[in-house]
Amino acid sequence: VTASDVDTARLVVLVNQTLARRLAEPSTLVGRPVKFAVADFNSRGPATPWTVVGIVADARDEGPRAIVEPEVYVPMAQGPGEVFDWIGRRVLIAARSKDGTRVAPADLRTAIAGVEPGLAIYDLLTLDDRLRRHLVTERTITAVLVPVGLAGFALAAFGLFTLLMQIVVGRRRELAIRMALGATSGGVIRSLVHEALQLTATGAVVGCAGAVLVGRVLSPLVFGVSPSDPLTILILVLLTVVTTIAAVWLPAQRAAAVDPASVLRAD
Repeated sequence: VTASDVDTARLVVLVNQTLARRLAEPSTLVGRPVKFAVADFNSRGPATPWTVVGIVADARDEGPRAIVEPEVYVPMAQGPGEVFDWIGRRVLIAARSKDGTRVAPADLRTAIAGVEPGLAIYDLLTLDDRLRRHLVTERTITAVLVPVGLAGFALAAFGLFTLLMQIVVGRRRELAIRMALGATSGGVIRSLVHEALQLTATGAVVGCAGAVLVGRVLSPLVFGVSPSDPLTILILVLLTVVTTIAAVWLPAQRAAAVDPASVLRAD
């Protein structure tokens, strides 16, 4: 779209990627004619086509949570007035500095006034500020849920650590008998770790399934990420495995270092 695309010139249109994929192969769409079913776009008659002159990236006009819809972009000089009435004849202007620095609102107002002095200018925000406004709900929920989730995981890890330690301590007599019959301390420790990891694996499978189900329930609150992020689940499983090994290894090592005869005499 250029400055020469005036009302008397050939009708041209830009389409977004979503619409391009629906119409044809995007690589072959530029230069092809399209027709609108909406009568407001057919001011020159229904037989007059619009020529696709470019494909633009998809945009979520209603916020980051919105679904990308098929969209067309027509030059203001060629778009029928009825079409601009749909949006209240509002125009969204995006400005970017050449050096990447922040554009000052006063400078933007001055630049727009130099082109159209009578234009009413409002709602001046940077892209970061506009995105921050849309993400107030998500960030509030995250600020609450992240500490609660971390506290819950820490509590669960502490409970698992304590439980496994108590189980190993309660099996001192069994460990002493096994070592008295010839079992090595390393073999005893490996056996206990293996048993604990089997229980942990069962719990991890159940926990991962629950995480996926809960993630689907919470999916409307997130965007741009999977509701069941594999990396997050993997990290939590690894932390649980490390907690399990530490909870078994430490008391098992102490129990294996004690003379079996003294344990049996004390019991």
